[in-house]
Amino acid sequence: MMRKLRKLGRYSVARLQPRSALPFLWHIGQPNFGDDLNPALFGLIAERGVRLERRHDRPHFLGMGSILARATPSSIVLGAGFLTPPARHDLQGQIVSVRGALSRDAIAQRGEILLGDPMVLLNLLAPFKRQADGPLGFVPHVSEFKRTRRLRVAGLKVIDPALPPWRVVQEIAGCGRIMSQSLHGLIVADALAIPNLWIAPGPAMVGGDFKFRDYFSTLDGPKAAHPFHHDLLKVPPGAGFDVGIYKYDKRSYLETLRNTIAGFRT
Repeated sequence: MMRKLRKLGRYSVARLQPRSALPFLWHIGQPNFGDDLNPALFGLIAERGVRLERRHDRPHFLGMGSILARATPSSIVLGAGFLTPPARHDLQGQIVSVRGALSRDAIAQRGEILLGDPMVLLNLLAPFKRQADGPLGFVPHVSEFKRTRRLRVAGLKVIDPALPPWRVVQEIAGCGRIMSQSLHGLIVADALAIPNLWIAPGPAMVGGDFKFRDYFSTLDGPKAAHPFHHDLLKVPPGAGFDVGIYKYDKRSYLETLRNTIAGFRT
């Protein structure tokens, strides 16, 4: 019940923004900080308000998340990706950037397309600092949170991805190391230079590892998946934690997003 109320509350806030706010489309499903952070993150990028646009036939921006297949001729794509490995896709709309090379390579049309989930820009936009002496944190996928909490692993900080999105980011920033089954848990940890370990997708996660490999294509190297089991959470490996380095120019990417948004006309 509480999660449903969170979902309705976030939906209402996003819909009730003034018409002068920028129209964005993102996924409204289970409360999940990677999706729910869209209006706040793009508000910082655009330096103005963002609202949820539910009419796909009106001009709008397509925000971050695995929603690229939902692009229409009215979309301006800013960092979205595919959820599952697609066939060759004749994507509609203006494509400024997508999450990674796997999403880009599935798009039939060509031209300059930037790569990167917009969350990689977090360290340029918000004053979160890593707490090097903080606890070991674990960000489960939203579908695995209840099971993880029941395990009650001593010394492990389990971070609920359904909490208010900036609070989730703050809790990740307060950890010395992060294990994450959530894609955006990994992206936040990388952006804030927090050593992290990738926990493999569970059976309830649609799309398997596709979106992860898509993101990893924008880093200096891939991450190795570690199976999710109780022993791993109790005794994490001594090695394997790392920080993925975004291999493109973050400031140039941010400037392109800002210029694109500044030129938007309804």
